[in-house]
Amino acid sequence: MTASSNRWVLLHHQVQDRPSKRGDHFDLMLSPKDSGPLWTWAIETNPLDQSLPHECSAERLPDHRRVYLDYEGPISDDRGCVNRVAQGSFEIIQWSAEKIELRTALSGPAIGQDEPFFVSLTKQPQGWKLRWAT
Repeated sequence: MTASSNRWVLLHHQVQDRPSKRGDHFDLMLSPKDSGPLWTWAIETNPLDQSLPHECSAERLPDHRRVYLDYEGPISDDRGCVNRVAQGSFEIIQWSAEKIELRTALSGPAIGQDEPFFVSLTKQPQGWKLRWAT
């Protein structure tokens, strides 16, 4: 895979004891260029713990600050904490308001080596669908 300024991160967002409509979840954050906010989706389970291909629903969240590409720790206003599960760069296959397709590689504490994989996010009438595949 070629070098890219497009970065992504998967964070485990633990809300701890604070009531939350979402509860503990994972945040997939995409930076499609070297500046600007992160496009963010919340997903209920870690897709890296599932057999591939894996599909799940994803909730589009407001854009997040770029600091989350590298940040781990507590979140302001007692909203829990985040820990990085995986990160990397990606190549854009398709990017529109309705569908995003990426080619990327995994890297992170539990991965051990880079593995090429594909991610697609498709807007559905009920929300978004996320698909991870090799």
